[in-house]
Amino acid sequence: MGIELESVESGELPLDVVIGILSRIPVKTLFRFKSVCTTWDAMIPTSPYLVSTHLKNYTRASLLCSYHERGTRLVSLSPEDDDPAQPPTTLATGDLARLVCGAGNGVFLLGGPNVFQSGHYHLWNPATREIRQLPDPPLALELDPSHPLHHYLWHYSDYCGIGLTDDDIKVVLIRNYVYRGPRYNVLPPDLGYPSPVFVYTLRSNCWRELPERYSYQEKRELTHSMFRWCTYFEGFLYRLSMDRHGIFVVAFDMATDVFHKITCPFGAACWSCNLSVYGDSSIALFRQLDSLSVEVWLLSRSGGGWYWMKHSSLDPLPEQLHVQGWWKDDQLVAQTSGPRNDMVLFDMTTQECKLLIPNCMLERWNVYKESLFRIE
Repeated sequence: MGIELESVESGELPLDVVIGILSRIPVKTLFRFKSVCTTWDAMIPTSPYLVSTHLKNYTRASLLCSYHERGTRLVSLSPEDDDPAQPPTTLATGDLARLVCGAGNGVFLLGGPNVFQSGHYHLWNPATREIRQLPDPPLALELDPSHPLHHYLWHYSDYCGIGLTDDDIKVVLIRNYVYRGPRYNVLPPDLGYPSPVFVYTLRSNCWRELPERYSYQEKRELTHSMFRWCTYFEGFLYRLSMDRHGIFVVAFDMATDVFHKITCPFGAACWSCNLSVYGDSSIALFRQLDSLSVEVWLLSRSGGGWYWMKHSSLDPLPEQLHVQGWWKDDQLVAQTSGPRNDMVLFDMTTQECKLLIPNCMLERWNVYKESLFRIE
């Protein structure tokens, strides 16, 4: 139910001022405010104006991560939750904790390892505690039976991402296929089936296949999570990829359904690379040369194109770290190397590490901002 601004009285304050205040409050607190009066009960969270204003004004970035510690655990940390004496909020354990494969505007995309299983993908808003099962995407296997290798076509993996466009949730799915022999060896090494691209929108609740297939020639061994998951920022999905020339970034325009290839300003040699949003201004690429040095490159968009700027070089790091990406202020999420494998927060200014979660193996993580966006 929508609420017209001029139709509601809110004491001495105009409703747009009230919404401006409410839009800076955590979602959990907003739901408690529903009991204040009938107007707020009707407005939270059904007012489109409040939903869009909250999406723009709420700036506190939380951290959602899954890690292995006597089983897989999915936890959420708010910007104030950096005291290891206070355990993070556990959202799920077991199989569900492994399903997060993308986030955009506070809504997460869940998907498990078996893409042939019915009901594979779901949308989830942890702030509003809503979950929605998506219809099954097509497999798009249209290979001519006369093709000599049609018996050896195997589904290899899905690359997927989620974002917001025109006040609608949009999911992008790239189905990756490869030819494999009877003993699962690739035949031949660089032969791949053209990858179909499917787009789902919440408003339509259905999938459609894009006319243009994903055409970038990639190495088929891109199974590491840094290549599989997308980062959403200001209307684009960004994903790392690699070919025989080196690492590059693929950007998908959520408004026009067009892919763009962005060449990285360095060669292929690196120990690890990760993409993440950096503050509210750009995408950051963390290029690790080894466990004691990392370069931070910022990717910005201007005039219809992209450009790189080297932000900093951290060399040497105070200890052996595997940098994952940015969370808040000048602090990076990282995993220590060694027998304990602690999850830490590394301050780029002071060069100090603060323990977040002890003795764990980080699997996936996303920085996100809570939203009132309804998915049911």
